[in-house]
Amino acid sequence: MTKTSHTPGPWLLRITPLGGKVGFSYKVDLPNGAVAFTSANDDASEANAHLIAAAPRLLRGLEIAELAIEEATDLMHYEDGQPVTALEGWEIERAYTALISVLAEVHQAIRQAKGEQP
Repeated sequence: MTKTSHTPGPWLLRITPLGGKVGFSYKVDLPNGAVAFTSANDDASEANAHLIAAAPRLLRGLEIAELAIEEATDLMHYEDGQPVTALEGWEIERAYTALISVLAEVHQAIRQAKGEQP
Protein backbone atom coordinates (compact mmCIF):
# COMPACT_ATOMS: atom_id res chain seq x y z
CA MET A 1 0.00 0.00 0.00
CA THR A 2 1.30 3.45 -0.89
CA LYS A 3 1.65 6.01 1.89
CA THR A 4 -0.42 9.10 1.16
CA SER A 5 0.58 12.45 2.62
CA HIS A 6 -2.14 14.86 3.60
CA THR A 7 -1.84 18.60 3.99
CA PRO A 8 -0.51 19.16 7.50
CA GLY A 9 -2.68 20.92 10.04
CA PRO A 10 -3.96 22.92 11.60
CA TRP A 11 -6.97 23.22 9.34
CA LEU A 12 -9.05 26.30 10.12
CA LEU A 13 -12.85 26.25 10.12
CA ARG A 14 -14.47 29.53 9.07
CA ILE A 15 -18.21 29.96 9.65
CA THR A 16 -19.60 32.92 7.75
CA PRO A 17 -23.19 34.16 8.10
CA LEU A 18 -24.86 34.42 4.69
CA GLY A 19 -27.59 36.74 5.94
CA GLY A 20 -31.31 36.40 6.45
CA LYS A 21 -32.69 32.88 6.55
CA VAL A 22 -30.08 31.59 4.12
CA GLY A 23 -27.85 30.35 6.94
CA PHE A 24 -24.09 29.97 7.06
CA SER A 25 -21.16 29.02 4.89
CA TYR A 26 -18.75 26.43 6.35
CA LYS A 27 -15.25 26.44 4.92
CA VAL A 28 -12.22 24.53 6.05
CA ASP A 29 -9.08 26.39 5.00
CA LEU A 30 -5.92 24.33 4.59
CA PRO A 31 -2.45 25.87 5.01
CA ASN A 32 -1.74 25.37 1.29
CA GLY A 33 -4.68 27.62 0.38
CA ALA A 34 -7.14 24.88 -0.56
CA VAL A 35 -10.69 24.76 0.77
CA ALA A 36 -11.64 21.29 1.92
CA PHE A 37 -15.38 21.85 2.44
CA THR A 38 -18.06 24.42 1.88
CA SER A 39 -21.79 24.13 2.26
CA ALA A 40 -25.06 25.87 3.03
CA ASN A 41 -26.98 25.83 6.29
CA ASP A 42 -27.94 22.57 7.98
CA ASP A 43 -26.82 20.73 11.10
CA ALA A 44 -25.02 17.98 9.18
CA SER A 45 -22.97 20.50 7.18
CA GLU A 46 -21.73 22.22 10.32
CA ALA A 47 -20.93 18.91 12.04
CA ASN A 48 -19.12 17.66 8.92
CA ALA A 49 -17.10 20.87 8.70
CA HIS A 50 -15.99 20.56 12.34
CA LEU A 51 -15.01 16.92 11.76
CA ILE A 52 -13.06 17.74 8.60
CA ALA A 53 -11.23 20.63 10.29
CA ALA A 54 -10.25 18.35 13.19
CA ALA A 55 -8.90 15.57 10.94
CA PRO A 56 -5.18 16.34 11.40
CA ARG A 57 -5.55 16.58 15.18
CA LEU A 58 -7.63 13.40 15.30
CA LEU A 59 -4.98 11.56 13.31
CA ARG A 60 -2.23 12.82 15.62
CA GLY A 61 -4.30 11.84 18.68
CA LEU A 62 -4.73 8.33 17.32
CA GLU A 63 -1.03 8.04 16.51
CA ILE A 64 0.06 8.97 20.02
CA ALA A 65 -2.71 6.85 21.56
CA GLU A 66 -1.40 3.89 19.58
CA LEU A 67 2.10 4.43 21.00
CA ALA A 68 0.80 4.78 24.57
CA ILE A 69 -1.34 1.65 24.30
CA GLU A 70 1.61 -0.30 22.87
CA GLU A 71 3.79 0.90 25.78
CA ALA A 72 1.20 -0.14 28.38
CA THR A 73 0.43 -3.50 26.77
CA ASP A 74 4.15 -4.30 26.46
CA LEU A 75 4.31 -4.10 30.24
CA MET A 76 1.29 -6.37 30.65
CA HIS A 77 2.25 -9.04 28.13
CA TYR A 78 1.85 -12.75 28.76
CA GLU A 79 4.98 -14.77 29.45
CA ASP A 80 4.99 -18.47 28.60
CA GLY A 81 1.24 -18.34 28.07
CA GLN A 82 0.63 -17.12 31.62
CA PRO A 83 -1.04 -13.80 32.36
CA VAL A 84 0.86 -11.18 34.29
CA THR A 85 -0.44 -11.34 37.84
CA ALA A 86 1.75 -8.67 39.39
CA LEU A 87 3.64 -5.63 38.22
CA GLU A 88 6.43 -3.73 39.88
CA GLY A 89 5.58 -0.20 41.01
CA TRP A 90 7.79 1.31 38.30
CA GLU A 91 5.96 -0.75 35.65
CA ILE A 92 2.58 0.49 36.83
CA GLU A 93 3.88 4.07 36.85
CA ARG A 94 5.34 3.66 33.34
CA ALA A 95 2.06 2.28 31.96
CA TYR A 96 0.03 4.97 33.71
CA THR A 97 2.33 7.74 32.45
CA ALA A 98 2.11 6.44 28.88
CA LEU A 99 -1.68 6.41 28.97
CA ILE A 100 -2.29 9.65 30.88
CA SER A 101 0.11 11.56 28.63
CA VAL A 102 -2.08 10.93 25.61
CA LEU A 103 -5.43 11.51 27.31
CA ALA A 104 -5.44 15.33 27.08
CA GLU A 105 -4.59 15.27 23.36
CA VAL A 106 -7.34 12.74 22.66
CA HIS A 107 -9.89 14.80 24.65
CA GLN A 108 -8.96 17.98 22.76
CA ALA A 109 -9.16 16.26 19.37
CA ILE A 110 -12.60 14.85 20.14
CA ARG A 111 -13.90 18.22 21.37
CA GLN A 112 -12.59 19.94 18.23
CA ALA A 113 -14.20 17.31 15.99
CA LYS A 114 -17.53 17.85 17.76
CA GLY A 115 -17.24 21.64 17.47
CA GLU A 116 -17.01 22.12 21.23
CA GLN A 117 -14.80 24.65 23.00
CA PRO A 118 -11.48 23.29 24.30
